[in-house]
Amino acid sequence: MACILALLFVSSQYCVAANAERVELLAKCDGPRQAVDRVVACTSLLELDKASPKDMAFDYFFRGLAQADLKKLEVSIDDLNNSIRFNPGFWPSRWARANLTAYQRHYEEAAKDWTIVIQFQPTLSAPHSQLSNNWYNLSKFDESLIELNKAIEMAEPKVQLSLYYADRGLIYEGLRAWDKAILDYSESIRRDEKSYNPYYGRGRVEFLQGNMDAAIADFSKADSLNPSNLYPLLWLVMAQARRNPESLSTLRQQLATRNLTEWPGPIFKILLGDSVQESEPTPPFPRYWSEAERKAGAQCEMYFYRAELALARKQNALASSLFHAAVDNGIEEYLEYQAANSELIRIGEHK
Repeated sequence: MACILALLFVSSQYCVAANAERVELLAKCDGPRQAVDRVVACTSLLELDKASPKDMAFDYFFRGLAQADLKKLEVSIDDLNNSIRFNPGFWPSRWARANLTAYQRHYEEAAKDWTIVIQFQPTLSAPHSQLSNNWYNLSKFDESLIELNKAIEMAEPKVQLSLYYADRGLIYEGLRAWDKAILDYSESIRRDEKSYNPYYGRGRVEFLQGNMDAAIADFSKADSLNPSNLYPLLWLVMAQARRNPESLSTLRQQLATRNLTEWPGPIFKILLGDSVQESEPTPPFPRYWSEAERKAGAQCEMYFYRAELALARKQNALASSLFHAAVDNGIEEYLEYQAANSELIRIGEHK
């Protein structure tokens, strides 16, 4: 992130050197060095530049990026706060801060920063896309759609539009506008047949529509393109079970070559009956969420896939209870949260 922002977004006006020492420190502060070395250089640079607010903003910005590379999120945000304090118009610091606060699930704060970035850079598509993501994570799908439409309309020639179409498909999925979601996921596939994500997304929509044959085909394709990601395989197993519950008898054989030690692998162990939800430890990701949030996210996922398994076995009352439990965890940004709501609506059990 440091190199990208430095090369693309930092105006050369902040790079005017006052003396030879500053030139040397500046090269170390914003150059391609180890993050620890960049922190040291930026700290020394701050001592030289303390009479110049604009230079201080620049120095804090680069030290904040180096701290982020060291996974010191709070320290990084402090530096970016200082950068903005010294120069409120230095929008790259807001760009970086928005990314970091979103990692912490502070989506409203991130949205405010993206809105200001857009004021400074109204013709860039990426800030609109990022603002859209934050609104999506807050289940503000209409606002999310408005921003992503803008991103698609103003997308620069080098932008990979397939990603934007997949993101818009996800928003339509959240809105339960199934036909529009299918169209956007299909357009994303047309633009990039090698990406697993739009196949995965289109498969989810087909699954939630009850079109299991199409869902199985798309989940199979997504799994073949990215076998290290076990989520398409989870949905594939659920779709196969919905079409034929007897398919679960071959699940253990189907998983023989897969690594189930890392999340979401333990969910398969629960589905196989080799483990129970209560005994599974909290996964270490998302890295910057609190342990309580990570636990809630994992619980949401486990409840959802158990519910789908129950539904495949015609255990409708149990399925309803588990879908409600998935939603009650409140992790709105998870696909399983949104899908659980969709399933509850479909079976007439939504609160």
